[in-house]
Amino acid sequence: MKHRKHKEVVATDVTSIHDHVLFKKMLTHRTYALLLVAVTTALAFPGSTPPGHAATANGQPPQASSELELTVSEGLVPIAASQVRTLTCDPPGGNHPYPEAACFDIATAEGDLARLPGEPGKVCSGVYKPVTVTALGDWWGVPVRFQESYGNACKLRAGTGLVFGF
Repeated sequence: MKHRKHKEVVATDVTSIHDHVLFKKMLTHRTYALLLVAVTTALAFPGSTPPGHAATANGQPPQASSELELTVSEGLVPIAASQVRTLTCDPPGGNHPYPEAACFDIATAEGDLARLPGEPGKVCSGVYKPVTVTALGDWWGVPVRFQESYGNACKLRAGTGLVFGF
């Protein structure tokens, strides 16, 4: 028999194993019961607004929007954006050239543009010609304020994919 570093509870007879299984089933049933109560309460009061959410004049929560103003500027400071695009994501649109791909990448990052999937493995030169990007707006009701500088346009594409690909 191997020695265990951590103390473990081990059932030694059939009764203990049976009791352990029943206890786990009871916990599972309690979890489902609590979930059922929560859903039933939400359905019973459809006009109520969850805590922490504002309601509109008609008592309904405001519609969550997804609209971002995206800019790309040459240099390290976004003084005068050389390119500006609007991206909406329900449905994908605006004047962004690749709205579906951009919305997909932002959704993959759960609205956090610092976590965009980009293009992993993209090889870029070491030429230093910095670009700075910004994003302002809302992602499904959550404010987005993003600014980042990249060593060159290739590194921008590698880090952000098509979100700033215009």
